[in-house]
Amino acid sequence: MYTFNTFFVLTVASYVIAAPPADVPAECLVPKGKEEEVSKCCKLDAISTKEVAAAKECMKLVKDKDAESKGLLPKPEGFDCFDDCVMTKMGFMGADKKIDAAKVNAGAKTSYTGDWAEPGAKMVAKCLAQVSAMKEKEECASGADIYETCIFRESYMNCPEKSWTNSDACKANKERLTKCPKALPYLEKLDLS
Repeated sequence: MYTFNTFFVLTVASYVIAAPPADVPAECLVPKGKEEEVSKCCKLDAISTKEVAAAKECMKLVKDKDAESKGLLPKPEGFDCFDDCVMTKMGFMGADKKIDAAKVNAGAKTSYTGDWAEPGAKMVAKCLAQVSAMKEKEECASGADIYETCIFRESYMNCPEKSWTNSDACKANKERLTKCPKALPYLEKLDLS
């Protein structure tokens, strides 16, 4: 089974902290009351202690403790964005503050196993290419946020049949994501304090 560790925590760390953007159309949001159910559509192994520790370490570097209440992603001191911090702590960011594709690919080979091996390799390639193709980066100049959003969406959308729950809510959530290419699957809250 695929261990979703490295790639999932990066996105979780970013998106559990901030509220959804105000400009997201209602049809692109997870329907109220379905959040918990759709968060369990794709069975994924728990996030490892190492990844949670990296995210917590980055939270300790955040000086603006009110960022979350302002709807902003926290910015750890010494980093351009939260995602850069976590990727650096995980060893996926080079000294040049760029994503190290070789290290990401090496990490993917140990994380994406079993039914996840083939789709995992394709997802990583697609998401690294998406970062390279972006002329204007979003939150992070490195593109770490773009990569993380991509890998989370792709992992959910390409969840192997053995790991997927075929409920009406799960089918509807996949349809929502297909219609809304920038929307994210639901994310469970983690305590990063």
